[in-house]
Amino acid sequence: MELQVLTPEKKALEEDVASVYLQGSQGRLGILPQHTSFLSKLDFGVLEYEKDGSKKQLLCGSGLIEVMENKVIVLVRSAETPDDVDVERAKDALQRAKSRLGSKDKDVDLDRAHEAQLRAIQRLKFLGKL
Repeated sequence: MELQVLTPEKKALEEDVASVYLQGSQGRLGILPQHTSFLSKLDFGVLEYEKDGSKKQLLCGSGLIEVMENKVIVLVRSAETPDDVDVERAKDALQRAKSRLGSKDKDVDLDRAHEAQLRAIQRLKFLGKL
């Protein structure tokens, strides 16, 4: 089946693949050839796909997935390979988020800080650094 991963900036991936697994808003999704058509929201997380017997990964931002007629289209805010992720930047982001979450300042957006913390943790786990 065809897999396309698109971000606002670029076509991150276009491959014929055997399977796709990614983070839906209600849990992990698995798509195999001849899957029924559907549209769903996606959360930030790892997109895994199998091509020619080997598994590959992208770290994708939130977005949408559409599956139809043996085609998987993933529209996300970002798509990063392991080489794209800056470990030090992710560690700094995690520390900033923890600091904001621990702050007593009532002007701190706790939801935003929590989301930033989750993204930083995912990036570090994606690289095996956490």
